[in-house]
Amino acid sequence: MVATTRGANSPRKLKFSDKIVTKGLTTDALVKKMKTLHSELASMDQDNVDTNTFQGVRKELISTTILLHKDKGVRALAACCIADLLRLYAPDAPYTAPELKDIFQFFFRQLSTGLRGPDAPYYNEYFYLLESLASIKSIVLVCDIPAADELLCTIFRNIFDLVPIGLPKNVEMFMAEILVALIDECASLPSEVLEILLAQFLPARTRTDSPAYRLSIGVCTRTADKLQRHVAQYFGDLLLQHTPDDQTSMPAEDVEELRTAHELVQRLAQAVAPLLLNVVPQLEEELRVTDQTIRSIATQTLGAIFGDSNGAKLARTYPSTWTQWLLRRNDRVAAVRVMFVECSKDILLHHAELKGDMEEALKGKFMDPDDKVRAAVCKLFSQIDYEAALHHVTISQLEELAGRCLDRKPAVRHEAFNSIGRLYSLAYPEIENNDLAAVPQFSWIPGKLIEAAATHETRDEAEKCISEFVLPLPAKSEDVVPWTERLLLVMKYLNPGHVTSLLALANLKSPRPSVFERFIQCCVDFNGGTIDKNEEEITRNLNHAIKVVTSQSADGSKLAEDLHTFAKLNENRLYKLVKTCVDPQTDLKTLIKSTSEFHRRVEQASSGILETMSWFLRRASLHIVNQSSIPILVKKLKLADQPNTESQSLVGTGGDEGKLNTPLPLFWPL
Repeated sequence: MVATTRGANSPRKLKFSDKIVTKGLTTDALVKKMKTLHSELASMDQDNVDTNTFQGVRKELISTTILLHKDKGVRALAACCIADLLRLYAPDAPYTAPELKDIFQFFFRQLSTGLRGPDAPYYNEYFYLLESLASIKSIVLVCDIPAADELLCTIFRNIFDLVPIGLPKNVEMFMAEILVALIDECASLPSEVLEILLAQFLPARTRTDSPAYRLSIGVCTRTADKLQRHVAQYFGDLLLQHTPDDQTSMPAEDVEELRTAHELVQRLAQAVAPLLLNVVPQLEEELRVTDQTIRSIATQTLGAIFGDSNGAKLARTYPSTWTQWLLRRNDRVAAVRVMFVECSKDILLHHAELKGDMEEALKGKFMDPDDKVRAAVCKLFSQIDYEAALHHVTISQLEELAGRCLDRKPAVRHEAFNSIGRLYSLAYPEIENNDLAAVPQFSWIPGKLIEAAATHETRDEAEKCISEFVLPLPAKSEDVVPWTERLLLVMKYLNPGHVTSLLALANLKSPRPSVFERFIQCCVDFNGGTIDKNEEEITRNLNHAIKVVTSQSADGSKLAEDLHTFAKLNENRLYKLVKTCVDPQTDLKTLIKSTSEFHRRVEQASSGILETMSWFLRRASLHIVNQSSIPILVKKLKLADQPNTESQSLVGTGGDEGKLNTPLPLFWPL
């Protein structure tokens, strides 16, 4: 027990002298008494009191009659009075350890049921109790109670159950003070307390506007030094628990638990990185284990951590871990190498200072023996933005990417075409502005795509890439001038051979009627299979037309099947739309409208053949040079012969510093 007086002069004595509970006392009268007592205790100064005068109320306040009273107001006021006594007796306590345990359990029962918002009954009293526990730090008495782990867990559970209600910010602040004080003062931290804290960082809960998430970040940030060892032990035990023997594979449920734990590490790295001081080296060790699943999960986790906003700092802080992660590019298992590549995106996007390491790490992946790795590295470049491609990617990397357009595996080619085409589309506005950085970085791409179109196996994909990303149809027919100027600007950076090949892709020299027009006529004659006469001849003609058309593609069997399906649809409107698109006299407005309608109607009629019929229309129509663009082309090319004109710069050949070698007769079929 503490000394009986505080202060040197006239210690203040408690004036309240009534017994709190007397026989026949009504609840209203009891509430009135409690208010009087609380008012006096609250006004007393800790440094100038005679604690001997508290003996009577000290015992009565913790009687079962008070602590278990049916009236909420009595219990709320009793909690405030007891909190006042703890303040006035501090730093010692006027109660035994068992009594303190009952008191704190009582406190948090009251807070759990009563601290539900400013409109709740007796909210001011509950707020007073919370503020007292936080500001006076009387809450740390919990840490002196023997076997207090269960009580600590209860307090943490109660607070995290309360905080999502959306209480005022000062309430959140007091809750944080309580939890920080408990963590700082407890001799050992119960594992359940750590789990309660860490659970707030799980993906389902990590909303920035979540009070529980904010509270957990604040508490963990302020107690990081104390929690580091516990967090490292937590993840170390988890890893040990789920690490299989060399001869056994990891059960699915263990894999899921391990993934969840590593997701938690990622969230902690984003929100409270200092907490992971001893965890990152554990992740580094995971990169070296024999189990492929663990290596893959660790590769993904560290990739996400290094790709986050403070990833470059972490790479400097843990150079050994960064180096070991980079080595996963050569992991003996392709799936781990794929994971490494997939995790590189955010590092490329956010950390220029790591550019050199990443360039070296990705250099050999374009030639990886596994096609899944090659496809992954090609896909990676479809996920970065223009600024990253300009500043964080070298021309040699882009050239390697373009080289994969000729890969022997279709999946790799698809990703390469999609990525390199998309990057050119993103860069085009800057090339148009003659940006000194963009022109050498990206202007050569169409030439590589045209070269790929010269190979039978890659022509379809190359043509699709050119039509989608390099020379797409404009969205509006009014854009005929920009559309035509885009063609000229693309041609400006092509060599003469590329120009000739591009104009061949434009279908300008196709004989009329073309094989595509003959196919449409065969479809008309076939009439969906309902043939009145000459059935054998009509069917033979259709099959021959399909054979001729599909001979132009490397995927002839799929095309033949889809073209037969198209013929069986027997949609006269579709036939008319194709004829309109292939007609040399069709203007741009009509071409755009007819192309859009054709795609829409095919998708509605038989979505499975849409890709084939898009290929068909691309091969058949004049989608690069059109009757509408010829007058503009003629004007631009004539002006190019005159010195000091804008058109001269537009059509000048970048590589030769001369004029575009494009004689007007090349456009003349129109």
